[in-house]
Amino acid sequence: MHRRMANPRPGVPAALAGRIGPGTPRMPMPQPRRLEPGLLATLLFLSAALLLGGSSAAAPGTDVVRLASIPVMLIALWRLRELPPSAEAWWPLGIFAAAVALTIAQLIPLPPALWTHFPGRQTVLDGFRAAAIAPPWAPLSLTPDATFAGLLGFLPPAAMFLAVLTTDGLGRRALLATVLVIGVLAVIAGMMQMATGPSGPFRPYVVTNLDSAVGFFANRNHQAAFLLCAVPLAAYWAVRPAGGGGQQSAFLAAVAVALFTVLVVSLGLTRSRAGVILLAPALAGSALVAVRRRTGAYTLVSPAILTAAGLTGVALVGLFAFTPIANRFHAELDQDLRVRLTPVVAQAAMAYSPPGSGLGSFETVYRTIERPPAMVADYVNHAHDDYLETWLEFGWPGLAIMAGFIAWWLVRSIGIARRRDGAASMAMAGAVMVGILMAHSIVDYPLRTPALATLFALGCGLMIAPPERRGPSRGPAIKRPGEPTDR
Repeated sequence: MHRRMANPRPGVPAALAGRIGPGTPRMPMPQPRRLEPGLLATLLFLSAALLLGGSSAAAPGTDVVRLASIPVMLIALWRLRELPPSAEAWWPLGIFAAAVALTIAQLIPLPPALWTHFPGRQTVLDGFRAAAIAPPWAPLSLTPDATFAGLLGFLPPAAMFLAVLTTDGLGRRALLATVLVIGVLAVIAGMMQMATGPSGPFRPYVVTNLDSAVGFFANRNHQAAFLLCAVPLAAYWAVRPAGGGGQQSAFLAAVAVALFTVLVVSLGLTRSRAGVILLAPALAGSALVAVRRRTGAYTLVSPAILTAAGLTGVALVGLFAFTPIANRFHAELDQDLRVRLTPVVAQAAMAYSPPGSGLGSFETVYRTIERPPAMVADYVNHAHDDYLETWLEFGWPGLAIMAGFIAWWLVRSIGIARRRDGAASMAMAGAVMVGILMAHSIVDYPLRTPALATLFALGCGLMIAPPERRGPSRGPAIKRPGEPTDR
């Protein structure tokens, strides 16, 4: 009669227990990673920005987001001492520094012998003369208070970009997951807004689009831009290679595909024409995110399944939201606010060039140039074309800065598109996000909101390779089967 021997090594299968001797090297067991304080602060800041920073006008939430960005920026600057950014980061950092320096230059007081000769200052000079007051020293900006507020508006995107530069692949995936979670909450909020009507309690801002789902934003177009940015992120999670547990990974992939479809369908609730037009580029960009995974690591969801999910979402939008969206497209083109503003703003931009009128001065300048043929009943606080508005406020230097950034985005996106590795998939998702917001800026002003400016900075950071930690060598890393290749 044979006695059954007890397993001498708990946690190791009995069939393998006898094969592992004292001298046999053990496979390292994965250890749960602690949430670093810097990453936790960044996640909380990103959540605050997306939940509270949905208005381009002054609001209490805007101040909260700016204050929350300060510790995140300080932590990121401290971490940059140990994790210096790669060469890929210097171009966007230089462009951002140029924009900040230009804004500061607009606040420096200048002698009257200088500023009175700038284009567009004759009205101001006539006012001093009519009051019999000698022209004082004055800055280049016509609205210094608004320019200073605009300077503070650089804090959230700067903090997010620097934080992403010091965050590795795992931390970046946590940031993307946070965006998707808040995207789900925004969809639910939009459904509650449509269910309770214009006077319901779920609209966060008084001045808003009462006939549309706006989520956590004041503008339906900005809600649409947020959902469009979340679409390629959902695509990234849907095609991400399986990790340790196959069933769990399959479940997460299925959830990501479902979320991908829900985000597409939810665009119909916004009734945003720009959102509908930009849906095609967003889906095409999501396909680019998916095909980054076609070579190399195994994926649970093929790009074909993702394409089918996107087409299903488009069909549902057409089925349930076709009439209200079509009615907005059928409106008289010559009555559209953007069409009427464009020639007026372009003429003002040329009149105030080359120095510009100062960041945040659009509203004041527009009131001085608006004439009866172009007057509109709507309250006009932005040009609904961020490129024109930037030209007006920053002049020729602003055009140069915009051109430099667009050139960087194009060069970097082409470089990412040529890669076929796991990190390229996440980087492509960031490039698509940035491209969507740049395209949307042609007909709106999404980057004037702290939420979308922060999301824009997140996308720029994703386009740059994660940092590599410095330290003593710990031996070759052992890659588990099915482990993602992006760091």
